Amino acid sequence: MQESIRNLEKYLGNIAIEMIKIGKEVKELKDQYESAINKSQEKSIDQIVCYRCGNKGHYSTKCKEEGRNTVKRKDNTCGNCGGKGHFTRECTSDKVEKDQIVCYRCNKMGHYAKDCRIEIKIIKKKDNKCKNCGKKGHYTNRCLNNQGKEDNNDETNIDNNENRDSENMRNKQL
Repeated sequence: MQESIRNLEKYLGNIAIEMIKIGKEVKELKDQYESAINKSQEKSIDQIVCYRCGNKGHYSTKCKEEGRNTVKRKDNTCGNCGGKGHFTRECTSDKVEKDQIVCYRCNKMGHYAKDCRIEIKIIKKKDNKCKNCGKKGHYTNRCLNNQGKEDNNDETNIDNNENRDSENMRNKQL
């Protein structure tokens, strides 16, 4: 019985040693695989664009430009001051008071579009036509020819358009 226990302990010890060897081999294979994947995904130096200065040929970690995010983007608008070329988090202007904020959805003051309560209904149809200028692709409330007689209540205008459209559909069916 004692001898059987010793043989079993020896056998289990050998298994443990083999498991350690297998674990090391698996780790080496994993490292080799990840290295091969990384190399296949590497960009050539002329494809790399620095997020700090906007120039090609280096990463932002190797950039010699001072400051963080010095690239001035033209397509972004600051939610604080309304200026273009920087994000809200990068704004150096004083924080805008809530009553000076203009919602881009309803054009009313006091809240951002993400907090807007007006539900804009999107009506998808082939012949959406402006009742003001007669052109397709926009509704009266978004018409550029509507200067001076602007009604920015999107909900009302879209609802009115929707009512007119459903009325026209009923008349066509009769």
